[in-house]
Amino acid sequence: MTGYGLVAEGSLNIGDHRIELESIENGRVYRRIYRGEVKAELLISGVEKIVLTPIYPVMVPKFFTQYILLELKEPLVIAPGSHIVIYTFVPVDLAVYVYRSEMYRIVDAFSINKIKYTLYGPIEQGVVARYWRTELLRQESYPGLGKALTRLVVVNKTREWARLSKILLDSSPLKLYYRRGSWEAYTQELSLTIDTPSTASIVYGKPFVEDAVAIDDPPELKPPRITNRTDMLWGI
Repeated sequence: MTGYGLVAEGSLNIGDHRIELESIENGRVYRRIYRGEVKAELLISGVEKIVLTPIYPVMVPKFFTQYILLELKEPLVIAPGSHIVIYTFVPVDLAVYVYRSEMYRIVDAFSINKIKYTLYGPIEQGVVARYWRTELLRQESYPGLGKALTRLVVVNKTREWARLSKILLDSSPLKLYYRRGSWEAYTQELSLTIDTPSTASIVYGKPFVEDAVAIDDPPELKPPRITNRTDMLWGI
């Protein structure tokens, strides 16, 4: 297998990582080896299937924030009252799920990207976020391993020219999808409204690709029942 999906017995190379799965009498032995060093080793009993998927980039080295901050390599300058549809990449890590019936659990998560966190907003009120520099694209593009493609509808509802240089995402309402047997990952469509020259709001919409499978969200990041929006109050 090359790509996301069911993990079969044998080995799978993913960048500098190698996943090994061995069937034994009492279950299966799972190992992840990074540059010759065993980073994870588990005996898994009673499992029906093991699945490798993309995962929100907030689980490694451990979960302590749900936010992702995208810094645009080339800022977007948008005229007053206008809108544009663009694409960009969001970082994703990788997760190994084990399943029995409808029950599931993540047993391993790792990253092939450089891990960096930053503060968005003031120290007293801001949020810590996974940091990622990304580019804007005018059309759909193949995301590749470690990335998810997102479609972004940007609306400037102010009466002034606006400059967008960063995007704050919340992993809880964000959704991830993947195509089995490939390294393609996607989010749903995002609508970003520039409310003032320094603030914006993001609404999380519906999928924009077909034939993609939604990941099962970890308990820490179940989608909210009430709000489906992120407010950027400390700069755009």
